[in-house]
Amino acid sequence: MLLALQTDPAGAGTDPVTFWLMVLGIVLLALGTAAAWLALGKLRDLNEAAAKLGVLDEIKRQLAGLSEERGDIDLRRLQHILIDIRDGLRGVEDAVLGAVAAARTAEGEGEIPAAPQLGERVTNRLLALGYDQVELANDADELARIAVAQEGEVRVEAKRNGALYKGCIRLRAGRIQGVEMAPCYSLFP
Repeated sequence: MLLALQTDPAGAGTDPVTFWLMVLGIVLLALGTAAAWLALGKLRDLNEAAAKLGVLDEIKRQLAGLSEERGDIDLRRLQHILIDIRDGLRGVEDAVLGAVAAARTAEGEGEIPAAPQLGERVTNRLLALGYDQVELANDADELARIAVAQEGEVRVEAKRNGALYKGCIRLRAGRIQGVEMAPCYSLFP
């Protein structure tokens, strides 16, 4: 068959190099057509992705409108207002705890023991911050000493989003001054 392809009907022989160049040309033409078809498919995908990103221009326009409307808001002033609110909430917490203690004393229940009240305050603060399964690491004598002195650090363990956290709650002048919690892991392997 190869011999039949290499000869033309007139009987003159076709050069084998020319034959293989024609075959190579046909193969290259087929490969070029396939590559062009794949490139067009990728270009179509990119056009679809660009159309989806066209929404970003609308979002940018809306943000520009919002910033023009709310341009008078001073972020530093807002930050100071939030700090004042936080400090006020601490004062409210102290006042509520004092009122509860006064109400229990007036009802004849006597003074609330300081250590359990401190444990409740620490637990409530961590629960408010989103932790659960709070455990105090200090023993009862240590908690009583901290409650009487109204200063110290209460060591705690708690879970948040399934991860174990350890840390301490700083108490100064009978108020919770800071919460320092860190996950038990330092790096992911």
